[in-house]
Amino acid sequence: MIGRSVSAGDLVALERTLAVPGGPLARVAGARRAQTGALGRGRDARPVQIAAVSGGWFPALGVPAAHGRTLQPADDRADAPAVAVLSDALWRRAFGADPGVIGRRIRLTAGEAEVVG
Repeated sequence: MIGRSVSAGDLVALERTLAVPGGPLARVAGARRAQTGALGRGRDARPVQIAAVSGGWFPALGVPAAHGRTLQPADDRADAPAVAVLSDALWRRAFGADPGVIGRRIRLTAGEAEVVG
């Protein structure tokens, strides 16, 4: 389905149908195209690229978190709290490479999120 748009619910259903533990489709992931947003509010706001990705995104790519954790399938639930994984560049630029940012709440264009990785 590369290049096709699917809803979050359809992605979860697809993963349940196709993902076979240890098989070639053991991980199914989705992402929305990155958009320019803001980190912070008012005069302190910094422009940032924000992409919404599914909990299977990082495992599907084989990318571990340098600090904290990546997103997990449980983060895809509609009632899950908003979480964020920072890029290395943003972590260094906006937070001075402080590992203490893990667990902090940040303000993004769409609302607040807890930094988990």
